[in-house]
Amino acid sequence: IEQPYITCPDTVTAGKTLVLSGKKTNLPGWEITSYYWNFGDGTIANGDTVEKQYKTSGSYMIQLIVTARPGSDGIAREACSTKQIVITQR
Repeated sequence: IEQPYITCPDTVTAGKTLVLSGKKTNLPGWEITSYYWNFGDGTIANGDTVEKQYKTSGSYMIQLIVTARPGSDGIAREACSTKQIVITQR
């Protein structure tokens, strides 16, 4: 499937480091220039691999937005994927 892809566990304990990766993103022909993460708790990050610690348990919707260099037509492309994760108490 051609789409941004989020690699991370579905469940993690609050306070533990969560590693998220967008390296398995499959967008043939795209020259990806940025990976933008929205963690669903008001925090953001940039990079193909990032780390995050949630302090509060609950369910969070993670969003990965990838942007590509403009093509020969001058149009810059952007695609988004989401993943729900659950943060449990310590």
